[in-house]
Amino acid sequence: MGLALIVILLVFARFSEEKNILGRQSSNGLQWGSCDVFSGNADPSMVCANFTVPLDWSNTASDQFAYLFVAKLQARNSPALGTIFMNPGDSSYPGTSYLRWKSELLSDITGGVFDIVSWDPRGIGFTYPRISCGAPLDVDFTDDLLNARSSGPSQADIDGFLANATTIETAFKAFAQQCVDTHQDNLRYIGTVATARDLVALADAIEGPGSLIRYWGLSHGTLLGSYLLDLFPERIGRVVLDGVQDATLYSQSPSYLTYADSIRDADYALQAFFDACAEAGSSRCAIAVPGSTGTSLRQWINDSIDAAYDAVQAQNVGIRVRPSVLRHLLQATAISPESWRTNAETLASMFRDLHYIGTSSTHSVTSTQYSVQPITSSPHTTQYNGYGRRSTNPSTHHKRAPVFVPSETYISAPYAIWCGDSIDNHDVTTPEVFKEIIRITKDISNIHGPLALASPTGLCHLWPARAVERRAEQGSPKLANPILVIGTSYDPVTPIASARKLVRRLNASGSRQAVMIHHDGTGHTSLAMHSACTKDIIKRYFAEGVVGLQTRS
Repeated sequence: MGLALIVILLVFARFSEEKNILGRQSSNGLQWGSCDVFSGNADPSMVCANFTVPLDWSNTASDQFAYLFVAKLQARNSPALGTIFMNPGDSSYPGTSYLRWKSELLSDITGGVFDIVSWDPRGIGFTYPRISCGAPLDVDFTDDLLNARSSGPSQADIDGFLANATTIETAFKAFAQQCVDTHQDNLRYIGTVATARDLVALADAIEGPGSLIRYWGLSHGTLLGSYLLDLFPERIGRVVLDGVQDATLYSQSPSYLTYADSIRDADYALQAFFDACAEAGSSRCAIAVPGSTGTSLRQWINDSIDAAYDAVQAQNVGIRVRPSVLRHLLQATAISPESWRTNAETLASMFRDLHYIGTSSTHSVTSTQYSVQPITSSPHTTQYNGYGRRSTNPSTHHKRAPVFVPSETYISAPYAIWCGDSIDNHDVTTPEVFKEIIRITKDISNIHGPLALASPTGLCHLWPARAVERRAEQGSPKLANPILVIGTSYDPVTPIASARKLVRRLNASGSRQAVMIHHDGTGHTSLAMHSACTKDIIKRYFAEGVVGLQTRS
């Protein structure tokens, strides 16, 4: 999933329904100008443009078009050495907004010598067609697994969950029909193969026809990267794929079977938070008490989930903290070490709410403020201080708040993309999907497993449209240049095993077409807990093509 669930939407803005949001494009490509949609967030280093591509790449003679919204972060040093095209993943979050949000960090990692270009893929943000058709369902209050005890669901919870299958299916079908009524045939042109072809067209327009493509993909953006490798192996320049999603599993298996693979390391990532909190101590971690260990803090969380469960079962009118709320917060915590400080404070506040309504516990927390000290450290990673990574100028990298996202596409676009990419699932039933979620919850994670219905993959068998062009099973393409693949030790969304699998596939012919970097950290992609070592490897690779660095960073 090149799924990023931690994005904070500070402003929910309605956007123009115009297809060409900037109202400008030169006849021969891109006409760069100010990023008007980022009003209030002016950045002189960024320029934006619209770019027109065929709506249907299998029928380029058609007079129907897609209009891509594109942003460029200009190199600090002029002239630029070229362009790096970037897709940050999260199939609901616009690439242009991410580029604006993380501009200093991205420029720093690449050395400031390249222009970095990102765009809003089809269905998302300010690109047309954009998919906006409401919300599918509220899983929090219909999902008995999300609100089960920490030890896992009881038989009554399981029975209640299965009993809701028909209700949830009906709600999702109504949502899907709303999408069909609103967008009709456009749903068939939202897919990763089409986005890969859009990327090549952008490269032709910006770097020149037939140019080698520099590409940086994170999370779901690694799927786009994998498709690019398979469809255009002769165009591969320097490509970095970080936080790899399994493209074969994604494109060749029923979509509901992909979730178990994605969360295989999620509990390890969450445990890293508890261990770091215990190491930091009560003066620097709001849920720690004297003598805390990573194990005791995990047990405290389990006790808090159970207390919330008991309060819900007792229909306590004062309860504001449900087990589902805790599970969502813990998932976000595992994904983003950047959130550890504030999420610890939130967990402490939730505990006080539970204590106030009459739950009992020997664990006592206060609202102690963090000092600006490292909450965790590692011999392999730069120290983390709760606000962001240390640097020579700590005010940079994270000083900007996330840029607003058109909220309608944030909710509904992932279904069009993930389900549109998936194989036909006509023989799959909703009870079959629910039984798989129960298995995942029991066998893999009772924290992350119940969140499967919050993923767009869970109900794709009910989605009425598939992309015009989908990925076929691939062997080992012959790449023009070797690529760099990065896997993080404990990534709760894209396990390191998927990175290793991709490298094995690319190197199966005996030639070294991919180099694997094992980033020793936790969180989703190496940028979640970035290190000087990994950053230096990425910088050197883009600048010099250095890929002979198979090391543990």
